[in-house]
Amino acid sequence: MDASCFGVSLGAMRPLLKKLDMMLGPHGCKLTKGVTERSQLLKDDLEEIDAYLEDLLEVKDPPLAAKCWMKEAHELSYDIQDCIDNFVPPESPGYKSDHKMTHVKIPKRLKWQKQFEYAAPDVSGHVISKTICVDVIRAPRKLKWYQQMIEKVSQFRIYAREAIRRYERYQLHCCSTSAACRFSAIGPIMPMPPLPCEKTCSGLVIDGRMSKFINSLANDTDQQLKVVSIHGSGCLGKTMLAKVLYNKIGREFHCRAFIRVSKMPDMKMLFRDMLSQFQRKQPQASQDASNELRVIAENIRNYLHGKRYLVIVDDLWDTSAWDVINQVFPKGSQGSRIITTTQIEDVALTCCCDDPEQVFEMKPLDDDHSRKLFFGRLFGSESDCPEELKQVSSQIVETCGGLPLATISIASLLANQPSLSVDLLTHIHDSLVSCLSSNSTSERTRQVLNLSYNSLPHHLKTCLLYFSMYPEGSIIFKHDLVRQWVAERFISAREGQDTKEVAGMYFDELVDRRFHPTCSAEENFLVVVDCSRKNMALSHKVRRLSLQLSDAKYAKIPANIIKAQVQSLGVFGLSECMPCIAEFKLVRVLNLHLSGHHDGDQDLDIDLTGISELFHLRYLKIVCDVCVKLPNRMRGLQCLETLDVMDTPRGTYVPWDIIYLTRLLHLSLPPDTNLLDWSVGDDLSLCKPNHLQDLCISTPPSSDYDRMERSMYALDYLMNEHDSLRTVKLVAHGSSVSFGDTSKARVWWRLDKPNHYTQRFEVSSHSPVIFCNMHLWKIQLGNLCILKIALDELSVNNVDILRGLPALTALSLYVEKSPNIKIIFGTAVGFTALKYLKLRFMSGIAWLKFEAGAMPNLWKLRLVFDAIPQMDQRLELYSDSDQWKQYRHGNALISIDHMTGLREVSAKFGGAAADLQYVSRIGVVSNHPSNPIIDVQLVDSGSHGDKRTPSWRSPESSSRMHPPGIAIQSTRQQQDVVSWSNTIDVIGRDLFIYCLHRLSRWDYGAIASLNRDFNSVVRNGDIYRLRRKNGVVECWLLYLSCENNSHEWEAYDPSTGRWIQVPKMPPAGITIWNSLAVGTELLVFGDHGRDALRYSILTNSWTGVADADAMNTPRYVFGSASVGENAYVAGGVDSSHRNVLNSAEMYDSETHTWTPLPSMNRARYKCSGAFMDGKFYVIGGNSSSAELLTCGEEYDLNRRSWRVIHNMSQGLNEADNGPPLLLAVVNNELYAADYSENNDLKQYDKLDNKWITLGKLPVQSKNKDGCDMGFRACGEKGLIVIGRPNNSTDEKVIELHSWTPPVWKLIATRPYGGDGVVCAVMGC
Repeated sequence: MDASCFGVSLGAMRPLLKKLDMMLGPHGCKLTKGVTERSQLLKDDLEEIDAYLEDLLEVKDPPLAAKCWMKEAHELSYDIQDCIDNFVPPESPGYKSDHKMTHVKIPKRLKWQKQFEYAAPDVSGHVISKTICVDVIRAPRKLKWYQQMIEKVSQFRIYAREAIRRYERYQLHCCSTSAACRFSAIGPIMPMPPLPCEKTCSGLVIDGRMSKFINSLANDTDQQLKVVSIHGSGCLGKTMLAKVLYNKIGREFHCRAFIRVSKMPDMKMLFRDMLSQFQRKQPQASQDASNELRVIAENIRNYLHGKRYLVIVDDLWDTSAWDVINQVFPKGSQGSRIITTTQIEDVALTCCCDDPEQVFEMKPLDDDHSRKLFFGRLFGSESDCPEELKQVSSQIVETCGGLPLATISIASLLANQPSLSVDLLTHIHDSLVSCLSSNSTSERTRQVLNLSYNSLPHHLKTCLLYFSMYPEGSIIFKHDLVRQWVAERFISAREGQDTKEVAGMYFDELVDRRFHPTCSAEENFLVVVDCSRKNMALSHKVRRLSLQLSDAKYAKIPANIIKAQVQSLGVFGLSECMPCIAEFKLVRVLNLHLSGHHDGDQDLDIDLTGISELFHLRYLKIVCDVCVKLPNRMRGLQCLETLDVMDTPRGTYVPWDIIYLTRLLHLSLPPDTNLLDWSVGDDLSLCKPNHLQDLCISTPPSSDYDRMERSMYALDYLMNEHDSLRTVKLVAHGSSVSFGDTSKARVWWRLDKPNHYTQRFEVSSHSPVIFCNMHLWKIQLGNLCILKIALDELSVNNVDILRGLPALTALSLYVEKSPNIKIIFGTAVGFTALKYLKLRFMSGIAWLKFEAGAMPNLWKLRLVFDAIPQMDQRLELYSDSDQWKQYRHGNALISIDHMTGLREVSAKFGGAAADLQYVSRIGVVSNHPSNPIIDVQLVDSGSHGDKRTPSWRSPESSSRMHPPGIAIQSTRQQQDVVSWSNTIDVIGRDLFIYCLHRLSRWDYGAIASLNRDFNSVVRNGDIYRLRRKNGVVECWLLYLSCENNSHEWEAYDPSTGRWIQVPKMPPAGITIWNSLAVGTELLVFGDHGRDALRYSILTNSWTGVADADAMNTPRYVFGSASVGENAYVAGGVDSSHRNVLNSAEMYDSETHTWTPLPSMNRARYKCSGAFMDGKFYVIGGNSSSAELLTCGEEYDLNRRSWRVIHNMSQGLNEADNGPPLLLAVVNNELYAADYSENNDLKQYDKLDNKWITLGKLPVQSKNKDGCDMGFRACGEKGLIVIGRPNNSTDEKVIELHSWTPPVWKLIATRPYGGDGVVCAVMGC
């Protein structure tokens, strides 16, 4: 631990020793010889105590005597630190101390004896009174300060020596060497990589039950308001499941909110939070505090009226809270959903109107999913676990009992150890067994968290406990917490490291470890005063105090707490309960979140002028809804590093003399702060805090154009003068203009003097500041990483300048008007670091092209068009331009070519309903098939207010938006266009589906793009169910060439001869062993059966099979066949690579569940499957002894039994190490492609149990092993064979042939450069 860091383990010992070292050094304070000698002796004693503390930190479970001694040593270090801070003001350049220590000679007559009495705690906890006589100095009045100083040094040395003697008397050195902790206190500073399965949302594995629950809500078409409750014991993952639901289905609603209730909810704050999430802005405070709750509730009801909303109400504890919350939700028929989570069954039933079917019961994870969670976090997968650790790891998983938080905590604990051994894992297992005696899941998880906490590195323990400074359920911003840690001196940074960056790493690691602070009271590190808790036993010595007073009006700080000893103070509640700030003389961190509703008197300011006396203050943040009165002078706060008063209303003024705070790093100013007030003559004095790193200011009111312009000039000068400035943010306040409101004044800013060192520059989209020239940026903003600004227009020159910013990773541009020329983001050098791009246009639709290979590292692309042109303006605006010609003829205005790194694309269109309807019909956006599907939102901003149309996705083939057989020629013809919006209501849903089920699957994507109802019909699978029922089947061949570990599947439609690009399959490193098409899904099994992915044509996307139940027995190289929505698998090798299986399972693609079937008579692998005459056949393969099997087995679905058929594969590819047989069934006849030297097509004779040769195959296997061939049945095309052409030397092409007896017909060719072919046929 760094010598300058405070911590929960060593208290203030290290910074105290550093301070003493500085005071006694050659450049320290000028002390007299007597004081220097005593201080040096005290320092020597403290160094000895520090060494003893260091030894005891390594003890796993220190005895009571050691804990008592360590606590005493901690308190001693804090007391000495406080004394020094009281006597010696903080050193700072430019700040002179009033107390000058000089050499003074003390006459002998002034020496006298004094008795000191002090209390020393015994091992048993009793207090022993002790007395000691020492010689001290009697000083005259003018040396009173000196006398006090020498008395204190002598007194503290007595305490230190007594502590050392107690350490020896209790023989604590024995325990420090006999019970060393098995855990390393040094973990990796960087966070661990994410779990390999994306569906493990922060420690929760989505099992089959959860998946069914999620899908049932996602596919629920009931339009009535529905309340669903998630019930279960603590720590089972209720909140995580609710978050999964919130993210999965949230975009289908007009608005949504996620609120946490807790045991003692503040309804006023809760409703404010809910309304702010709905409106996506902070609600205005009510003028009448007594009616504020009623007013907010009414505002929520009014806002939700007529909207489809989703609300998550997390952590409900009683029905009374639910009754209050429930009354704000309007009942309607828009399909709104409310999801509650609770540990109490009665509460869950009350929420759901006593309907148990609407209550989802959370249960512990089963063994399989627990293993996935544990091994995935610790090793990446179970297969990567060293063999010698598997047994004890399995025992740990079993001991955790399926509790997700316990499992992930232990896995994270082990993952952060430098090395793993059987000894360590066995110790963990034994510790778990001893502490998990309780039957309560909450208590058992708490014990696991304590075990994990005790093994944390010391620096992380300190940072973790500081989370408790915030009330439960608070939103904690990372940058705020990091700055507080730095101000508290918790952070240990090596030479050359940035302290703030290291603190950020600590934060990321704690989040990655999934910790919950539970131990602050035990450590006496931090004290929380909660008005809802009665009879709290609090120590009088409090170093960090959090007053969480909620809306209590008369709460007071406990009288026994010594305010002068508090170093960190957080106050959350009404300002009436605010203690006197000036009494906290040694406070370093002051975090105030106040509500100032003095019984409706909004004009009463909150007086915080006492802050000027807090000379040790380093961090000050004030959040308040009424005006705050700050001191007129703050120049004395020379230690201040962070000043954040941004979230205070207009009328809060910061004194100009903060320009003299030379240590100020982070400055966030309130509204109406005028930078010109801080100027002296023609020179701007704000450049004086020459270490300022972050500056955040509010723009002046838009009506004051001159003042805005002068303020921007001042900011321009400031940015040029400050080489240290890294971040600049301009935010808009309520008085500022909304973006796009042309009736208000605008300020055109050039930023003529950009700072080369600036890394982040953001201007709020609601600010009146518009950039008009960026010609100097390319030269001087080489370190800029994040840029968010508003432009009058987007030009080619602007794009070239932005392209020249080499470090740019995130770019958000708000453009006043769409350009009249085509903007091309091409492959020219630039944008190499860009990962996020947002383009928002206030009017019109821009003409954009993203060329293939442009922005190679871009992850996320967002396009927003707030106001598309009105129908009656289009001809007038664009009739003479190339843009209108393209628009009118349906060619895409926005073209996105293949961008390899792209992970997410979204487009949002705003405008009148008729215009949105038009946009949804024509091809506005063209997206390359290999890119992610565009998530499109249509927002109706017509006369009835904003109405969000739930998002829909473009068709899988081209991502183009066009209806079949409809052409829009002009505005005049609009009245003749069929209105799709009420089609289903007119003809009825069933008849509508019946009409669609006879259409080609190729048309479904375009139909889904017409409106939300059509999209819902296509995506929920009802059409495909009706097609199956009526025997309507179209077969598409899904093909993958295993080239350079490529994972790009293609689909071939034999009826049209067209190829469709399927989204790239994740993850990139998977090795495919089996593929299986069933219903509307393609299942791919890789990594020796441990990983599985699902592709759905309904969503045109891949998901992990962790989203549903995996196989009951994971396996690979198995035999399989499908019929309708069901698939059958049998045999194979399990994921341990050891056991050959005879088990079988059936998969239901509708419910995503696997059902065990009776086992086969023979275990086998590398076998093939076929479905014929209503029965499932498994043929060929190898036995567990690697013997080639020629027998087959027949499974009768009705009798649920297997029958062996001897010699069924006799004469087919008798290679011991060959791949499975290539089989296909057409019209209940079984065919095989014999890829051996004969290269024959054969048919199975069921009566004689033999194979008949029908002729030669048109393709061949190069190595005669069949790996580079495919053989499938494909509907009306009959048999299709894939492979390299016979008698051809071209090894880079394969051919597809269809067989209509007795002729083979070439139907397609594809490039080929790999070693294998994988194919499947999806018939639906």
